[in-house]
Amino acid sequence: MSVTRWISGTCTGPNLTALVATLVGEYHLSRDATAALLQTVLGVPICPATAQSCCAQMSDALAAPTRAVEEALPAAASLHLDETSWRRRGVMHWLWIAATDRLASFAVHRRRGKDQLKLWFPDGYAGVRHCDRRRPYEMFGRRQLCWAHLERDIQAIIDRKRAGEALAVIALAGWTTMFEAWHRLKAGSLTRAALLIETAGYRATFKRFCTRGSCQKRDRKWRSLGADLLRQWDCVFRFLETPGVEPTNNTAEQGLRSAVIWRRTTHGTRTDAGSLFVSRVLTTVGTCKRQGRRVLDFMRDTLLAHRRGGPLPSLLPQAGPEPGLQGG
Repeated sequence: MSVTRWISGTCTGPNLTALVATLVGEYHLSRDATAALLQTVLGVPICPATAQSCCAQMSDALAAPTRAVEEALPAAASLHLDETSWRRRGVMHWLWIAATDRLASFAVHRRRGKDQLKLWFPDGYAGVRHCDRRRPYEMFGRRQLCWAHLERDIQAIIDRKRAGEALAVIALAGWTTMFEAWHRLKAGSLTRAALLIETAGYRATFKRFCTRGSCQKRDRKWRSLGADLLRQWDCVFRFLETPGVEPTNNTAEQGLRSAVIWRRTTHGTRTDAGSLFVSRVLTTVGTCKRQGRRVLDFMRDTLLAHRRGGPLPSLLPQAGPEPGLQGG
């Protein structure tokens, strides 16, 4: 299969256009590095401006499939949401992710508050939201706070060697025991009823740890953590009680890792169009990987269908044309 079909000096076929967008969006090469790689390895004489044109064309083609992923989020039974800093022309923005085990939607937004959450969920969200303790996420009633974050918070109290150190050591030891029981549940060797019985003592101990912390004056971090957890106590141990709920927000955090690497190499984006490309290509890459689909194939097929004006492949599970459509 040829790499591309040249139409003119500045027009590329769907294979090359998708390849360029994949190198930039999935492998985080700069436009300059992408052009140099294609020239060196494949003998394809394109310039960085052509690479940028390929990314812009791919962004247009991905608009509808990635919008469908965004529109599917409110129907998910549970979601993992997180955000990380992103810069657009040197101005602080935020890159958001909303993910399930089959979908991942990304968006670049100027604010870190509720604005992006309201765009994703204009009519609210009835499922369980996995999150950290940031206030904007409290717009969701049913939440599970991330225990990976809580572990770090408890460890920080130990490291400060102040008033809460001894009780924090006990809390962290109980954390280990609780998760050993949780993994037995996941492996099928423990029932949920037995899990609740085994963890009842730790849940009571951890609540006393939070209550003691919220009332004392000597350790500000312990006081803040205790008061905050007591205020949203029903979100602390929901994973023990509710099937399908995970104890951490690792799904979202792992989804952001690739974007963080991209941010470090590019220092963000310069235009709204560039930010839109980032959100669309990350949505495509993240969703395809969750479904075991080849990113390059999906991009090529989508671009070909977009240029022909036909039905576009779908990123939704078990929907849309099957991967493998060949073109120019």
